[in-house]
Amino acid sequence: MVPVEPIFLRNKELLSSLSTLLDVEREALAQLNSEKIIEISKQKQTILDELDKLNIKRHSLLLKFGVINQKKAEEGQFKAWLNTPPVNTNLTNLVLDCENLLEVCKEKNHSNEQILHIAQERNKSFLEILKGSDKKSRVYTAKGSTKPINSKHTLGKA
Repeated sequence: MVPVEPIFLRNKELLSSLSTLLDVEREALAQLNSEKIIEISKQKQTILDELDKLNIKRHSLLLKFGVINQKKAEEGQFKAWLNTPPVNTNLTNLVLDCENLLEVCKEKNHSNEQILHIAQERNKSFLEILKGSDKKSRVYTAKGSTKPINSKHTLGKA
């Protein structure tokens, strides 16, 4: 048997921690607490780095034991191996748990991304008001959003 079960156990722990951290991040975004947001982003990066290392370790183990073939890489090789008899129920359940947690983390991350985008747009609007930008004098950026063109009439000069 391929010794990947401890790797998936650790993956599950890390994904659970990431899910909790994403909830805390959403609260920090709602409170506009920039210090906490920066702290959380560092914690998220640590978790993601460890997940990446575990993924590399898992991949090398699967290659070593011949579960996946690097020369003939196909999607689903691991899943096919996982479902071949004798089926390891514990490992199968761990993989499913990790996949489910990953989907939850993706959804939470997407929600946080939307919240952050809205906050950035609001801050950009406030800055434009302070600068005295006119809504009529806007141009499109390469990304498809708009930005004001330079204005000589700022609130500070008024």
